Amino acid sequence: IICLQEVGEAYLPLLSADLAERGYAGQFYQKTLGTQEGLATFYRKTEFDCLSVEKISFNEMLADVVEVAGLDHAVTAGCERDQVFLVMKLKHLRTDRMLTICNVHTIWENFSQPDVTTLQVALALARLVKMADGGPYIMAGDFNSRPHMPAYALLANGQLAEDHKQELTEAASATADGKSLFELLEEFYCHSSPDLASSYAMVKGEEPSVTSYDDYDGKHPSDFCLDYIWYTKDMLEANCVLDTTIKPTSRIPNNVFPSDHLSLKSTFSFIVHTSCY
Repeated sequence: IICLQEVGEAYLPLLSADLAERGYAGQFYQKTLGTQEGLATFYRKTEFDCLSVEKISFNEMLADVVEVAGLDHAVTAGCERDQVFLVMKLKHLRTDRMLTICNVHTIWENFSQPDVTTLQVALALARLVKMADGGPYIMAGDFNSRPHMPAYALLANGQLAEDHKQELTEAASATADGKSLFELLEEFYCHSSPDLASSYAMVKGEEPSVTSYDDYDGKHPSDFCLDYIWYTKDMLEANCVLDTTIKPTSRIPNNVFPSDHLSLKSTFSFIVHTSCY
């Protein structure tokens, strides 16, 4: 299974044709608001069959929770973004086991809106859990969050510590009646998947030191870990991961690294639970 972010709309036909020759099929979901790139998830047809696909934008999910919270949609209008999330339910052909995978790319904004980033992660995970329907799942992509930041902490712990709550309150990407975006929608900044784990942290004991080594405008050099592969460790075992300890000698992309992010790779196996009578 391959999860790609920032796939250009114009490049997609070439990419799809090349991967089709290698035995892959997939889905693409373009970002909203006219952005000419999006997410692409491909799977090997000899290994998996695609049973269903859900394409959901952050703006749709935001509108849903705003309505549930009883807020005026105008309150969060300034938080609308072009991010989308691509969820696919696959059937593993050799075992008939189901696997649901979510391809993620949250906002960047130079870490200036952690309340929006964390909400995007929380809402995407909630949709993934619903579609997985009790089965194993994987959430992979560019989370634009370092391991010490609130979005990562939310995924790792299911809830936020008080210092992260304070950070999100102060970010206040939207406000209403003296309350910040986080305070208005705090009930959605959590998850109830206690077996969620990061494959790199589980296999190596830590996240990669660097997954992005960019300087897109000459003013924001990046040598951060921003990308992760999360999974349900009670139903999947992370067998191994691709080592990313070699830092590029120059900012990427370059003639060796085709992206501004390094590739992550994890190999998983289904856990078979046996019962004793």
